[in-house]
Amino acid sequence: GGRAANDSGAAELPIDGASGVELEPAASLAAEATAARAPRLSPREEELAQGIAVEGRVVFPPGTPADERVFVEARGRALASGGYDEAEVAQDGTFRVVFAARSRSGSLLLRGRTLFAPFQRWSAETPGPVTFTPTLGARIAGRVVASDGRRPAPGDKIELRPMDGSSMNARVGVPVLRTGEFEFLALDAGILPSLVYDGAELLGYCEPGPLLPGATLSVEFSVRPGLVLAGKVVDEAGRGLEGIVVRAGPPSPGLPFDDPEPPGGPNRRAAKSVADGGFRLAALAGRDVELAVREDGFVPLRLELDPLAPGERR
Repeated sequence: GGRAANDSGAAELPIDGASGVELEPAASLAAEATAARAPRLSPREEELAQGIAVEGRVVFPPGTPADERVFVEARGRALASGGYDEAEVAQDGTFRVVFAARSRSGSLLLRGRTLFAPFQRWSAETPGPVTFTPTLGARIAGRVVASDGRRPAPGDKIELRPMDGSSMNARVGVPVLRTGEFEFLALDAGILPSLVYDGAELLGYCEPGPLLPGATLSVEFSVRPGLVLAGKVVDEAGRGLEGIVVRAGPPSPGLPFDDPEPPGGPNRRAAKSVADGGFRLAALAGRDVELAVREDGFVPLRLELDPLAPGERR
C-alpha cells in the first residue's frame, strides 16, 4: 500500500484509495458536530414551529407602570400539547404568538395587571400584524365577610357581571382565598360592575360602585349562608347508584322531565351522585325546594321538601 511522505521523508496518513480508507470532508464533520450539539425540541416546541405565527405591537398608554408585564394569548384551535400559546410583550411593545397549525380563526387576548384592551379577532385570511391600544384598567380588591363567621369553601368564586348589559368582561370569575380575600385585575373602567358570590355554602350580591382608570376599588363583600342539601340515591334494594343527576330548584310540577338541565345559579342546582350514591348540592337561595331525579330504567321521582330556613342543612 502506498503512503505519502512529506519533504522530510516522514510518513503521513494513507492516501485515499491506496488503503481503502475514505476521509470525511471537513465541512460535513463540522455540520454533524453542530447537529449533535443542538438541543432537541420538545413536542410543544415542534408544534409551535409548525404553527401559524402572528406578530403585533402593543401601544402602551401614558401612566403604564414601569414594572407592568403584559402577555398576549392566541386562542384558536387548542394545541395538541395542551392549551394555547402565550407570549410576553417586549419592552418596545412587540410580540409574536402562534396559533395551532390548523386554526382558521380565533382571538388574541391581552393580559396584564393594569392594562385593559378588548380581545381582537383573528383570521387566517388576514393574519396580521395586530395592534393593541389598551387603556389603564381598574382593579377591585376585597374581602368576603360571612354573617355567621364561616370561611369560604375551597373552590368558591366571585363573578363580576356588568350592570349595564355590556358583554365586555361578562362573567369574569376569580377565586376566593380561604382568608376571604379576592382580586380583579385590568378591568374595563367603562362598566358599572356587580359582584355575585355563588358558593358551596355561601351566597351574596353587591354593587361596589363605579370603576376609575388606574385606580383600585376596595370592597367588603357581605355574604350569607345558603341552603345546603346532601343525600343518597339508592335503588329498591338500598344499593347506592352512581352517576345519577339530582336537580334542585323551586317547585315546578308542570315542568316535564325531558326539559334541558336547568340553568345554574343560587335558585337552581344540579349534582351527580358518586360511587356510593351520595350527592351534595351547592348552596340554594330559596326556602321552597323540590328535588327531581330521572334515570333510564327507573320511575321519575320528584320530592318537594318542607320550607327550609336560610343556612339550614338537610
